[in-house]
This record gives sequence, C-alpha cells and structure tokens, in this order.
Amino acid sequence: MKITGCQQSRSLQDPNDTPNLEMDASSPTTAYWNDPDATALAVRDGWLYTGDLAYQDEDGYFWFSGRKKEIIIRGGSNISPQEVEEILLQHPAVFQAGVVGTPDPDLGESVIAFVSLRDQRTCSETELIDFARKSLSDHKVPRAVYFLAAIPLGNTGKVSRKLLKEMLQKDACPGVKNEIARRRSLTKAIAPTGTESVGA
Repeated sequence: MKITGCQQSRSLQDPNDTPNLEMDASSPTTAYWNDPDATALAVRDGWLYTGDLAYQDEDGYFWFSGRKKEIIIRGGSNISPQEVEEILLQHPAVFQAGVVGTPDPDLGESVIAFVSLRDQRTCSETELIDFARKSLSDHKVPRAVYFLAAIPLGNTGKVSRKLLKEMLQKDACPGVKNEIARRRSLTKAIAPTGTESVGA
C-alpha cells in the first residue's frame, strides 16, 4: 500500500494535492468482473487505484479522508467534503452534516452544507457559517447551509452525498437553487473584485 500525489505527512501536504491510496495489484484476482475497461482504469503498472484519499502519519498509519470523486474543486483548490463536515459536527447543535459541491459559473463549484440538529437545539445558518469560518480557509466555508430533519444515509450508514446532490439537482429543498443564485448575484454586486463574501 502506498500514497501518491502528495507528501506522506498531512502536515507537509499542499492544500491542492490529491493524496491517492494505491494497493499492490499483483494478485490475479484483482480485476472487475467482465469489465476490462474499468480494470484498465483501476489497475495500472501493478497498482490498484482505489479512488480513496488518504495520508500516512509519522508513525506509518494510514488515515482515510474521503473519495476522490467526491472532492469539490473551487477556484482550482481541492476541498474534502469530509473535512468540512467534521468541522460542522463540532458545533453543539449539529447532529448530522453532509457537504457537496454545486456548479458555480465563476469558480467551478460552491460548497453547500446540509445539517440536521439535535433535539431541542436551535441554530441559524449564519451562526454555522461563522463557526466554520473559525477553522476553515475561506474557500472551504459553506456558501449556504440548509436544514433537514435527517441527513440521507447510504446502505453502510454513511452520508449519501449522491442523494444530497440529487436533492439539489431536483430542487427537492425548496428554493435552494434560487437562493444560491440570489446570493451569488448579491455578492457580485457588493463584493470587491477578487474577494468572496459569506453566503456567496
């Protein structure tokens, strides 16, 4: 097993690096059933490209940080949804969090967060954005936060970012697309060139 595409240690990792986890593919069973094209993409030069993002710490342990296909690319920078989710989950009112990217005509993608709150706890969108800004670089801070009764989960019990994206695409959350567009328009009208504002 090895890490490619970045420095071994997270402390040395460039924020634009994509740390890929690769595994020895010397086993004759390492292939996709009846799918040579998928196998050719995944198995290269004797290594299996897992699609997982990970880093190795100074003690040699591997830490998973997400899936490559779920990375949000904003202004040329790679953003891990899991990193943003972990920050939001530190807020005492947040029970679940899911983060996805939505198309942005200027910067590629915008970071959008969905959260569900703990029983008898309240929190506003502005409060969560301000909370995230204390720990995240500006380009990683959610441009919008939407509240759900529960975050959709997959069969493994993990956040289903695929379903969250489908909700955005189908406008299953009332006004999500219109609100994102409205905020973007307002930001362009009032923000100086080259800057980003909360809610952009």
